[in-house]
Amino acid sequence: MALENHPMWRLPKHHLDLKSSHDHVHWVELFYDLIHVVIIFLLGNFLSDHLHLSGFLTFAGLFITVWFAWADSSVFNSLYVSTDVKHRL
Repeated sequence: MALENHPMWRLPKHHLDLKSSHDHVHWVELFYDLIHVVIIFLLGNFLSDHLHLSGFLTFAGLFITVWFAWADSSVFNSLYVSTDVKHRL
């Protein structure tokens, strides 16, 4: 199999370009959501142990970073159908 035809190197397809609807959520997306929930839970535990200004600033910086990572991956997965390894990682 040539590298350009290998499933790992396919370009993601826009969801409007597909003939059939892919409205289901893939298990990997649910797993990523679960990872983000656990990270936010751990950040909340960190904040409860560090109830001062530097603890809050650390929490806020990490929370915003995690939230943007989750939002970007959610938007990408909503716009594009990407089931290959390259775009999932």
